[in-house]
Amino acid sequence: MLAVRRQYAFPFILAVLLLLETSPAPAAEDKLSLKIRDAGKIEPIDVSVVGDMKPMPAFEVPPTVVAGDPRLFFVPTGFTWLCRADNPSTMAIRVDPGHCRRFSMPNRIALSDGHVLSSAEDAALGNDWVRSYAAVYSALRLPRPWRGHDLLTVLHGENKNVRSGAALYANTVDTNVDPATCASGYDPTLKKFTDCWPAYNAFVSMRLAKTSSAAAPDTSLDLGPIVWPTMGYRQGVKKTSSGLRHPSALLHDGYLYIFYTDTSQSSEEGRRGGVRVARMALPGNDASPLGPAIPYYDGGFSDTNPSLPPGFTKERIRNFYDQPGGKASELWSNSWQTVRFTVARLRGTHAFLGVEEYIPNNQWGVRLRLSKDLVHWSDPVAIPGDFLNQSWGQGFLHYPVFSGPSGQMVDEVDPDGFHLVGTTTNAHPVRQRLRIELVR
Repeated sequence: MLAVRRQYAFPFILAVLLLLETSPAPAAEDKLSLKIRDAGKIEPIDVSVVGDMKPMPAFEVPPTVVAGDPRLFFVPTGFTWLCRADNPSTMAIRVDPGHCRRFSMPNRIALSDGHVLSSAEDAALGNDWVRSYAAVYSALRLPRPWRGHDLLTVLHGENKNVRSGAALYANTVDTNVDPATCASGYDPTLKKFTDCWPAYNAFVSMRLAKTSSAAAPDTSLDLGPIVWPTMGYRQGVKKTSSGLRHPSALLHDGYLYIFYTDTSQSSEEGRRGGVRVARMALPGNDASPLGPAIPYYDGGFSDTNPSLPPGFTKERIRNFYDQPGGKASELWSNSWQTVRFTVARLRGTHAFLGVEEYIPNNQWGVRLRLSKDLVHWSDPVAIPGDFLNQSWGQGFLHYPVFSGPSGQMVDEVDPDGFHLVGTTTNAHPVRQRLRIELVR
């Protein structure tokens, strides 16, 4: 069984942080600004988990809601359940075997029935991008089905050394780090969950599914990683990044825009760590390919600069860990401090609204930004309240996403009233109502 909560402190190497501190922000074409008119109190969301569910769902990150009918939402942690909802999931959440099925599992947990595999069984599997962790962070319905699939999901996956009880599971990227001496898991001495950062690697991947096949998880189509760290994962045994974290996605003008945080360790322009955006062209028919993902760099999206290394295939992923990805621009200065960045359309305007959880100087906060083109973002506006002088562990709106007042929307919000939905550090979903206005 996975630990319910990972304590994300995101301790980057000090020398890398000093390099990233000098990262310039792209110049904005237009100055946009906003004002927060009203910020409500943090409210708990009623949650009930009933029945014998293996593994037991846990709300480390907020539910990933799929807009439209039927009402679907994902419960992501180290694994992901897909559920049908009778009620909007930002009002109340009910999770039970009759309405949910296992959707994505790390290698050591069987998708069929949720039983834990042995270290030897785990080692025989090759889907490295969800080896230790497989969480759906974004989900949406495609405008038209592609190869019979109409549900698109973007996953945060991990490949790391893991300690689970007495069992040890090795990662396949930093193979020089022995899980017997360094592994993520519950530390009985410290009495808490800790991560082994020298053997931690994060991935952003994509999986397609069918809305209509709720009882058939084996019909999903795993496309593997869709973006890659600008510095790759390692050079020899030297770690060059911890990978890509906490994606969010938005459909706009025929493209899927994917936002994520790159942890690449470099001072080279285009290869620094920070928040990135890449976009993928959606296929026009079943014969058309999906992608590739093109990162924003040097003022545009160039087909000559794909994110994945040349010749990449998910079947040969272990041949590419020492290969750099395409260059990518940091979306604003010091964005390596960002935990997660999520974007929605702002109803009645031509603008987009972004919400950012960040950890400046070992503190914690949540703030909003505006954009007209999804690549140039305004200066941030902090959400008022008890956010200042808090550590990440004291935070209470982690991994925030957008929702309408009754939970019916996730990709468009009304400035006159919407919710941010997040989780507390002890893994309970919460929400906060906001009203904003654009400042002309």
